[in-house]
Amino acid sequence: MMQRALRVPALSEGWKGSFRDLLADKPAPAPAWAGFKALRVAEVRRESATVTSFRFEGDAAAIPGQYLTLRLPSRRR
Repeated sequence: MMQRALRVPALSEGWKGSFRDLLADKPAPAPAWAGFKALRVAEVRRESATVTSFRFEGDAAAIPGQYLTLRLPSRRR
């Protein structure tokens, strides 16, 4: 699939380089920021058909309206 993607003319050189690295089975670089904190979902509220609000608890709880970058564990079976 990645070989096929490399043949897409509109694909940027950055993406092509990433795909080439994956094909070469190079180790992934370390994250640029190691500041992720553990959070727990304390509440899930359906605001509308297209909006769901999550309230988190933990060391890095955010203020209302703040955007968070989340890293979710994969669910491999």
